[in-house]
Amino acid sequence: MRNRTALRVIVATVLACAAHNTALAQTNEAQSLQELRNTVINLLDGLVKRGVITQDQAQAMVADAQSKAAADAKAKADVDALEKDAVRVTHVPQIVRDEISKQIRAELKPEVTKEVIAQAKEEKWGVPAALPEWLDGIRLFGDLRVRTQRDDQDMPNVPADCQALGPDRCLFDFQAINEAGGISVNDEGIYRHVTPDRLRARIRLRAGLEAQVSDGVSAVVRLASGNSGDPVSTNQTLGQGGGRFEIAIDQAYLRFDAGDASLPWMTVLAGRNPNPFVSTDLVWDPDLNFDGLASTWRLGFGSSPSNAFLTLGAFPLQEIELSSNDKWLYGGQLGMDWSWADRARVKLAAAYYYFDHINGVRNPVLDSELFDYTAQKFMQKGNTLFDIRNDLDPNTYLFALAAEYQLANATAMLELPLGGYKLSLTADYVRNLGYDEQQVLALGARTTDGRERTTGYSAELGFGTADVGKRGNWRAYLAYKHLERDAVVDAFTDSDFNLGGTDAKGYVLRAEWWFRNRTSVALRYLSTDSIDSVPVNVDVAMLDVIGSF
Repeated sequence: MRNRTALRVIVATVLACAAHNTALAQTNEAQSLQELRNTVINLLDGLVKRGVITQDQAQAMVADAQSKAAADAKAKADVDALEKDAVRVTHVPQIVRDEISKQIRAELKPEVTKEVIAQAKEEKWGVPAALPEWLDGIRLFGDLRVRTQRDDQDMPNVPADCQALGPDRCLFDFQAINEAGGISVNDEGIYRHVTPDRLRARIRLRAGLEAQVSDGVSAVVRLASGNSGDPVSTNQTLGQGGGRFEIAIDQAYLRFDAGDASLPWMTVLAGRNPNPFVSTDLVWDPDLNFDGLASTWRLGFGSSPSNAFLTLGAFPLQEIELSSNDKWLYGGQLGMDWSWADRARVKLAAAYYYFDHINGVRNPVLDSELFDYTAQKFMQKGNTLFDIRNDLDPNTYLFALAAEYQLANATAMLELPLGGYKLSLTADYVRNLGYDEQQVLALGARTTDGRERTTGYSAELGFGTADVGKRGNWRAYLAYKHLERDAVVDAFTDSDFNLGGTDAKGYVLRAEWWFRNRTSVALRYLSTDSIDSVPVNVDVAMLDVIGSF
């Protein structure tokens, strides 16, 4: 009887706590709770009497219920304390929800959206482990240039005395002659047509991929438009009867950097590489790439990334299948790149370029094609040439370089910051040390005045914003260039100045303006005159729109 009484007291206490936890304050709810409590008491008494559960088991059940009730009561009390001043809205009409969404969208700044999108791309939200890890080291790059170009030329088309003067005194198209294996001198198609003015629409497309292969090693492949047989131009002229553009591999090389990424002490390029030398377009066209191997060693000094450097390279120009006299270019350059406070910078470089087996060899009379391979595979115009065909037909020609080319080149570049602007000065000088006047004359190649023409020089002044590539940036340049006929190999120099080649002098005006980020418009005007050959005045105007990615 005592145990039953105790059990009743315990059950009554638990049910009372449960009643408090549910916060049932109304009279009908209290009556229902009392009925429930009495029912539970009677049920537990009956179970104990019939031996279904023991007295200890009943007490344990009550203790467990009491503990849970206390915990629930405390949790509810804590919530009530936090929400005592809260206003509860049981239903929000749809029109109110739409208005709230509209206000949030209006207040969300575009910059915040861009930041979130950039973070999502970088951290690959929603696609964990979806891509292989090595793809993080791949970078795509390139540019598209759309150009309008007008060429104004001033010269009689075919001088009447061309036959008497010979091929060195008229503007023959030597490249076309050599591609055909020699054309009759009486054929008007062998002359350059320089009288008609010309208006062209042109494009240049370059798209590349750089992959980080491993620590310090990267692989680069770039495709470009243009004639695959022209090493110095990637332009494609529009209006070719609907024909598709020609796309070729422009660069394909492996790059190895040893040491600090900001200033590696050694860089090695192998394959079809970009120009590894400090230079201007006086010697090398900006679109020219170098097949072969190049390496640069650097020795840092000072607190900024200043350094002294040495660059060496060996580049095959033409591999001859049936001869050991392959054509090669060997180059070496020693220089200094010095930077100091406020982004001021100066570069000084001295280079020597040796062209091996690049000059022509005359064929023997009885074997008129033995040395045909010594003719240039590509020429622009200007260099002193001679006929190597030497067959029994007096009306055919095959032209090759008469002189050797061993170039000494000195380049200086200065950049000075002026507040938010930058002033730049560039000077370049080249001289062909391999030219031998007696050797040239012995080959039967006539010069215009009996004197060698082996010197070239240029100077450029630039001014504009310190940075480029962003909206509102601009730069303007004024340059003068003087390039004699045998100062450099005409195949590899600037293809725009005087419409390519050597034996020209003149001025260049250039201006660039970025009207959007990575998108610019550029205007160039080139006015040139011949130095020694048949007088030709060439004025070229170019308007470019360039988008980079």
